[in-house]
Amino acid sequence: MYSAFGKFFPFAIGKEPGFTKFRVLPNQSQKTRKYVYQDVTTIPFVYFLHDILKLQKIDFAWIDIEGGEFEFLEKIHNDVQFCQFNIEVHSRFAPAGAQVFHDFIFRVLEEQKYVFLQSMHTGGGVHRMFFLNVQDKECLAKYFNNY
Repeated sequence: MYSAFGKFFPFAIGKEPGFTKFRVLPNQSQKTRKYVYQDVTTIPFVYFLHDILKLQKIDFAWIDIEGGEFEFLEKIHNDVQFCQFNIEVHSRFAPAGAQVFHDFIFRVLEEQKYVFLQSMHTGGGVHRMFFLNVQDKECLAKYFNNY
């Protein structure tokens, strides 16, 4: 199924290697949408990106970690170069993450590395946001002619 889009990796990205409880949709049914918490094998994102994929930069990333995104946000500032990323923030699954997300947004504004394009509330404590890297010249050339 995934081969039409790329390679499927049977693990999750986590802060540390090991096992983490994630909200998953085990039967992939879009009709029932019944998520459950399961222990999932995790590897660190930077290790996956640099050592397995051999990438230093990501053109586009869709980040939807079903509540696990709060521990991932720091990677966006420090360890990974994104040209564009879209992220879903699931505040209802991690109410304590509100401060983490607040700090992330204010750091984005202070660093002026990303332009925050849009925020969409999709209901049930889920927000979708779209960010574009405006500091990296390679990234800018992908989006703007004659840059």
